[in-house]
Amino acid sequence: MKLLALCFALSLHAQSIAPPNTIAAGASYLTSGPSRLAGTGLLTFGSSTTQAFAVLDAVPTTKAPITVTSNLGLGIAQRVFGIGRVSFWIPTAAGVSWTGKSVGWAWDSGALASIQTNSSWRIMPNVRFLKSSISNSNYQLIAGVLIGWGW
Repeated sequence: MKLLALCFALSLHAQSIAPPNTIAAGASYLTSGPSRLAGTGLLTFGSSTTQAFAVLDAVPTTKAPITVTSNLGLGIAQRVFGIGRVSFWIPTAAGVSWTGKSVGWAWDSGALASIQTNSSWRIMPNVRFLKSSISNSNYQLIAGVLIGWGW
């Protein structure tokens, strides 16, 4: 019985580091492109070690008039390790990219840190690269911060 209680307590602690479900949004900085500011949204489902997720990046491709390339990817994130209230993840996603009537593919990967601020809220700095067949033939480096809420 004590062993069962210990296993239950350990599983609760692991879930407090990275909740199984999280929704987050934030701003991202691009290292190249006509406009350096982009938006990112994230939705995750899973366990404290492996999570399925959907990520949406809105990346400006022209300045005047403004044109945005949307990249929607589905993927898996694996928890690499944790230190105190911070857990480190490697996400990889693939999906669709579109601008107006142009549709193509996109994929991205990188690293994300999930910092627990209280029982539900997270700050998630991340560095990723994004490759889209629509707007840019090169890889784009994206650094951003997401604010997330987990349940």
